Amino acid sequence: GAKDAFLRHGGKEENLSLILVPGAFELPYALKKAIESKKFDAICCVGAVIRGSTPHFDYVSAETTKGIANVS
Repeated sequence: GAKDAFLRHGGKEENLSLILVPGAFELPYALKKAIESKKFDAICCVGAVIRGSTPHFDYVSAETTKGIANVS
């Protein structure tokens, strides 16, 4: 995943922070808090939303994407 790619391309474990959230919908809030902390030179948001038989996937995906775009 993202951590493996970071390390394979010369990143150091001590320069990596992992911020866990309950679900993809909370990514924009976590991103906002991370930016406000001024502790990071770069931030990468990674999440997963599983498509089911309801429109929930479309709603969560769209709103999460908009939230990340608005915060950044």
